[in-house]
Amino acid sequence: MELFLFYYIFMQTTTTGLLPPTDLLSAANSLERKIGNTPLHPISRLFQKKNVQIYAKKEWMQLSGSVKARAAYNIIRNAIQQGELTPHRTLLDATSGNTGIAYAHIARLLNIPVALCLPENASKERKEILESLGARLILTSRFEGTDGAQQVAKALAAEDPEV
Repeated sequence: MELFLFYYIFMQTTTTGLLPPTDLLSAANSLERKIGNTPLHPISRLFQKKNVQIYAKKEWMQLSGSVKARAAYNIIRNAIQQGELTPHRTLLDATSGNTGIAYAHIARLLNIPVALCLPENASKERKEILESLGARLILTSRFEGTDGAQQVAKALAAEDPEV
């Protein structure tokens, strides 16, 4: 749902057709090698059956340590390629945390501001991580969860589409 919301807000509110700055796109492309390609760890004691091998992916070993790093990276890179995201525009999305952490980490490396609508009952640790990565948190009702955060993000994007 987070992936769709960010794309929806971007496509509905973007009016610029500017080409992305080459240096920003180059910087984004240089991060690609740090995303995905996570190492695999064989699991041998949990389950044993002839000709069956089980592996665990070490997702925490990629940039941001988030399982959502691939999706966040592709959203950011595609938005830069299309000229929709620059260091002068804020990446806005609703999140329950994992995608937001990936957004914040990647955007920090690219000097792109990030504002995240997050339910106020998200863990203290999650909030601290996001803030330490430079994300501006917009806390939303704990009673409305991620749906409420998405509504706030849509309203903010409609209110000021050029930010």
